[in-house]
Amino acid sequence: MIFRVTFLLLIFTLFAFPQSKNQPVIPANIEVPDLIQHLPDWENIKDRTKYTTNVADLKKVINDQQVIDLIDFSGGTEAATAEYEQGKLLIVEFSSPQFSVQADEKFKQFFAQNQTNAYYRKIGNYSVFLFGNADEATAAAFVDQIKYGKTVQWLGEDPYFFGKVERYYAETITGALVSSFLFIGVSLAATTILGIFVGFLLYYRRKNKRLADGVFSDAGGMTRLNLDDLIE
Repeated sequence: MIFRVTFLLLIFTLFAFPQSKNQPVIPANIEVPDLIQHLPDWENIKDRTKYTTNVADLKKVINDQQVIDLIDFSGGTEAATAEYEQGKLLIVEFSSPQFSVQADEKFKQFFAQNQTNAYYRKIGNYSVFLFGNADEATAAAFVDQIKYGKTVQWLGEDPYFFGKVERYYAETITGALVSSFLFIGVSLAATTILGIFVGFLLYYRRKNKRLADGVFSDAGGMTRLNLDDLIE
């Protein structure tokens, strides 16, 4: 009995081990690079996105564009590319504005001297390329979806913290004062108009009442001598 159980366990292990070996194990906590998250619809295309920090790997994905040779990956340059219906999109992020400006000048000079099926634009520190046969309007509308999203964080205390606080309070107090004066002005105008309207209503009401009551006399029914010729 023990022999049979051992034999069955051995057979199960022999069949199960090759299958588990061939299945790729993808860690669940892999962090998606920030650059990939700036691709249009990145959540749906992240599985077929290529991220690299060297030109050799980039050429394995895009090998028919000479402009790739102009990309300098020194200094922490990153690149992400993915295939879309509009064409093959490539975003190159440079580590500083100076590097991005220098690269932008080289790319513009290249496209001015060469006819290619590529659309190019500089967005922040990004150099964005769309390779394909999409017309300029379609390419421009597609590239408009890319937003440069870098944020600056101070390693120590922010030297502009108090200035930001002062500006915040100044803007807040100014807004509160303007709102208060506006509310007071509107209230005064509303009460003035309402007072005039109510006053006219009371005036016409009393006037109509006097006309309806007829001739007024304070003599109390007494006989009065017409000495001043005021009574007809």
